[in-house]
Amino acid sequence: MRRRHHATARVRVTAAGAVIAALALAGCSGPAPAPTPSATDSFPVTAPAPTASAVVTAAPQRVAAIDLASADLVAALGGRLAGAPSPGYAAPWFDAQLNTSGLTPTRYHEVPGISLSTVKALKPDLIVAADTLLDPDLVGPYTDLGAPVVSSPGLATADWRDRTREVARAIGRSGSADPLIENATRELAEQTTVYPSLKGKTFLVLDVTPAAEARIQVHTARSGQVQFLEAVGMTPAPAMAAAGAPEPGSTRSSVPAAAAGTLAADVLIVNFPGGRDQRFLQTDPHLKQLPAVASGKGLLVQTSGPIHQALDAATPDSFRWAIDNALPDVAETAYLVDHPDQVSPSPSPSR
Repeated sequence: MRRRHHATARVRVTAAGAVIAALALAGCSGPAPAPTPSATDSFPVTAPAPTASAVVTAAPQRVAAIDLASADLVAALGGRLAGAPSPGYAAPWFDAQLNTSGLTPTRYHEVPGISLSTVKALKPDLIVAADTLLDPDLVGPYTDLGAPVVSSPGLATADWRDRTREVARAIGRSGSADPLIENATRELAEQTTVYPSLKGKTFLVLDVTPAAEARIQVHTARSGQVQFLEAVGMTPAPAMAAAGAPEPGSTRSSVPAAAAGTLAADVLIVNFPGGRDQRFLQTDPHLKQLPAVASGKGLLVQTSGPIHQALDAATPDSFRWAIDNALPDVAETAYLVDHPDQVSPSPSPSR
């Protein structure tokens, strides 16, 4: 599963920050209204599964979600969500969706792993793990629970719109998918007007850890973070394609840390575990060669918290929440690429 926390550490400026904040007020968004819970499709339907395909014979009445993205999609699409993970981090977009829909699913811990007995106790008639790569040794036990299991490497790394449609079809709510997608797509596209500094800026998203086996993880086109940034008008830097294709089921490509100096972009977003001082980027012998670190220009450092999780979840509601909570920092970083004179000498505290 792809799970991390994200609070954003960034350089704060007075003039640029005021402009960004004022523009952001124009685009605040809450969760989309939940559709009515009745199914709209004919059954049976087939859906992606760990082996071949799953056959859903009737409209699901008790859906168990194995990851937060799946739970978010089922709830937003008007499905009957019986169980959802309760991860060790805040997920305001999902909490808002539950409040809007009135759903009260049983919650279970996601880390280190969801107990099969907990899921079995729900007596689900459908299990959705759209954002999860089930370990081979778990495929059989989940299937043995007697409910179709919707999960596959292709689904976990799919375009967010395609994954939304697949989950909608599995729960009999195909008609609810396109309105959700269209609303989110429209709001994302509007951000090029709200934040003109984003248009055409190149970007890279990296996962790094101090002394992490001399490897850097480069987010590829399959990554939720990359899909989000492209949707608001930014352009992947050539170094993303140069990093090569990811392994099946992954959204990251691994490159040697010694190649850090080649990872150039107008805006470089670096994700690293919370609780670390970001100054290690300046002291690590490889990471300090990252062009944005070396120049001090176009660097946005994100530590673990809801922002990273929302972008990785890549659902209509998580992206709409990220517009208000993640995008202002990205837009400010892009703005400062063209207006470096407005940078204050010291970073603000992480939020």
